[in-house]
This record gives sequence, structure tokens and C-alpha cells, in this order.
Amino acid sequence: MRKAELLASIIAVVSLLAQGCVTSPTPPPPPLSDGQRLQLNRGFDNLANGARIYLQNGSIVEESKLDRWSTHCSLRVYNPARGSDYLTSIAAGDFSISNVKLWYESSEFPYYGIQTRTTGIGFGLIGYRKDIGPLSRQNGPPGSYHYRVEMRINSSSQPDLRNMICAHKSVSRGYHYPTRVQIESALGDIVVISP
Repeated sequence: MRKAELLASIIAVVSLLAQGCVTSPTPPPPPLSDGQRLQLNRGFDNLANGARIYLQNGSIVEESKLDRWSTHCSLRVYNPARGSDYLTSIAAGDFSISNVKLWYESSEFPYYGIQTRTTGIGFGLIGYRKDIGPLSRQNGPPGSYHYRVEMRINSSSQPDLRNMICAHKSVSRGYHYPTRVQIESALGDIVVISP
């Protein structure tokens, strides 16, 4: 190994260690809280087990047509006791929210993290991505971050509706999680969150 490569490696290691020692500001509280209510104002039929319903700008959107840089939400239908051939329907109704979490992950460089709702403590995992060719990005900062708010959706009469995730991408690292206003804009009047 040449001196320049050795020096670059040492600087990279020191930088990574310094990042782990830096105190981050406290993450914001999640935009929604356990116990809040969610009103689904329309029903959905013939949903496969594991299906997602995507919402953006107050409309139902196909996954392939989502603008991932703008806040979008997905409702997930899943029944663990049933197989992949199980079809279900979800009726309009009232649901409670629980287990709200803030998550982020990066693209092009493996870095994943979570911040817990109750303590504000977070963790992240940094990985090494081997250079796979001349056109691939070099190891280094991610190209974008994907910030999301995840929550469990509960109703004893409709247990197949399991969770909702609201997310968007950002080019900068920080606490860029979807806000309540952004989530409500994505949901429109299809899903209304109680005050």
C-alpha cells in the first residue's frame, strides 16, 4: 500500500470514529402519537395478502407512479395466519394508531437507522460497499436518504389492515421525517387523522 493510500485510509477511519463520537441533537417527536385515531373514509375490495395501498396528494397512486421525493403513505394489508392466495376487503372505519417509529435509510451506501419514539435514542449501521465497476459511486456519503414514519393500525373488527408508512426522500442527512401536515396532505380525505 502506498503512503497516499495509507494516509487516506487513516483519515477515513478517524472520520468514521469521530462521527460516532459526535452528539446529535435530540430527534423531533414523531408527528403522530400512540392512541390517536385514524378514520378510513372508503373501503377497498379484493386485496391480496401483503398488498399496499399507496396515497399521495390525496389520491390513490400506483407504486410505480409515486414521486418518492414528495411525502407519500402506504396502508398495508396482511394476515399472518393466511397464505399468499388470501383475498380480503377493508371497509371504511375507525382505527387506532400505535407503535409509532421514525426510520431512515440511505441509498447507494448501506446506512440504516432508527430513532425510538419514547427515548429519542437512535442507532445506525454503516456498511462497506465494494466498488463494482468504473461507473458505480465510490464509497462515501449516500446519494439520498429515505425518511419514514411507521405505525401500527389497529381495529378488532378489521385486523387485516396492519400498518401505515409515510415517507419521502431527501438529499441531506438530518431529521427530515414527514411532518403531520405533509402526512395529512398525502392522505387527503381518504384517511383522516384525529387531532
